[in-house]
Amino acid sequence: FILRLNSKILNGGERTMKRSLKLLDQMEYWRKRSKGAIAHPDAFTFGLILKTISNSGGVHSSAYAEDILKRMVESGVKPRERHYLGVMRAYSRVGQKDVEDPRKVEAILQRVKEIYKANKSVKPTAAMYTACISAYGGSRRYNSVPKVMELFEEVKKLYEETGEKDFQPDGMLYGAVLGAISKAKSKDDSTLRQALQLLDTMETSHDVGEIENGPNRYAYTNLLHAISQSRIAGGTLLAEGLVQRMDNRSRQLNDESIR
Repeated sequence: FILRLNSKILNGGERTMKRSLKLLDQMEYWRKRSKGAIAHPDAFTFGLILKTISNSGGVHSSAYAEDILKRMVESGVKPRERHYLGVMRAYSRVGQKDVEDPRKVEAILQRVKEIYKANKSVKPTAAMYTACISAYGGSRRYNSVPKVMELFEEVKKLYEETGEKDFQPDGMLYGAVLGAISKAKSKDDSTLRQALQLLDTMETSHDVGEIENGPNRYAYTNLLHAISQSRIAGGTLLAEGLVQRMDNRSRQLNDESIR
């Protein structure tokens, strides 16, 4: 119960994280003392601790998260998709405002892809790709439109080949791609056109029921910011059209999240 409370504290920092780690130490002490009769941490327990770690945003949170994965295996608990996702988020939230090294987030994704290829015991889900793309989008140094699009096309291909819902692109994934493109330092005309085409696809996918959430105001404003920072021909007209598009869509769907 205490671990669950800690996991819900979004800005608890390292203090809350260390409190949860101390509780895990106590559980493992009593498990060993009772020879496994009581206090055996399960997958749910480790998931709560990883959530607390990723929420902390501490400098050492990624190292703690990696250690939790190791302790899971040592305890005989098999890490699942949500546990790997917790580690990815721990890496991507170090520093909060600027992701230090998104390549480490991608390395976790790569690890899961290798396991999936070997025995399919865990899947590189759309949520994992979203976390990885968000990490690149949140990095001033490493944000790269080609890398973001490579990851996006990769998960799309997985869904097309398997038809499995775990790989299905959703609103969060589209939003992460649009956000990353809008934050990229180098944006040529083709990149912005690509982003606008992606917005079209996102709207259509939502309208036909393929994804639950369509673009919200942040998707549109991210693109407006990208257009304002570019030298794309007809940028003013593009921006005005996008604002009108937001307003029309908000009225048609009666959706205040777009306005």
